[in-house]
Amino acid sequence: MNILMLGCGALGSRIAVELNGHRLYLLDMDRVGNENIPTSAYFMDQVGQTKVAALSELCYRRGIWTYTIHKEFDWSFLQPLGEPMPDLAVCTFDTAAARWAAADQYRSKMKVRVLHAGVSADRVGCVGMDGDYPMPSADADLDDNVVCTHLLGLPILSMTALVAAQHVRYLDRAGSITGPVFVNSFGVMQTEARRL
Repeated sequence: MNILMLGCGALGSRIAVELNGHRLYLLDMDRVGNENIPTSAYFMDQVGQTKVAALSELCYRRGIWTYTIHKEFDWSFLQPLGEPMPDLAVCTFDTAAARWAAADQYRSKMKVRVLHAGVSADRVGCVGMDGDYPMPSADADLDDNVVCTHLLGLPILSMTALVAAQHVRYLDRAGSITGPVFVNSFGVMQTEARRL
């Protein structure tokens, strides 16, 4: 399966390194900073590298094929590459608003399904498909979610990444998933948006 990773930060990097057997197109415009080390898949010697280059290196070590795109989100960037269109986009942008904007572009212009994955400031993770992504309101318009950079955010990020990677595997085998899944740091999962 060809997968477009929209965002390669704490959550995106952890999902990507779990996707053996897939071709990944990595899209992110940022560089690895010291603040990324506690919660992402990156290492200290990668500080200063672009996130896509650093993540490509980590994926290469695991035998995962990658193509890197170090730029801001732009729905048309895959067309001139001569590569097959992605079968799925996994969107882990920082805010729910950014995830929805990217997903709308891919669904409407490129007819690509989108798997959303996000973590709210109150430490609830959510993984949902296409329009089925009711992230808790604490996520809305939060540009600097400390869960993604603080060591105490690692358990929820890890659990959410594993659930998202499992969703990708299931989609690859079965072709569909039902409903969003909410996760907390203790590994409790549910399909309703009530307090965990």
